[in-house]
Amino acid sequence: MSHSLFTGPALHSPHNAPLISDRREVMEGDMKNVMAERLMLAVEDAVKKGCEEMRTRAALAAQALCCADADHDDHDEEEPTVH
Repeated sequence: MSHSLFTGPALHSPHNAPLISDRREVMEGDMKNVMAERLMLAVEDAVKKGCEEMRTRAALAAQALCCADADHDDHDEEEPTVH
């Protein structure tokens, strides 16, 4: 093993740092984690927007049904007509 006068093992010693391929795997792993996190955030956002859209549509449908019932109730009070 080669030694530096000031730091002990030389900086280029294979015992001092992970191999380049190990570093690449760590960087790729970090990138995968970042991409997975971004994907999860995008999915959560899409689901949230979808839920809001469904609530809005359900509210509009309920309102339309209430209006239709009210119109139908008014129609029932009138004298019967031939349709």
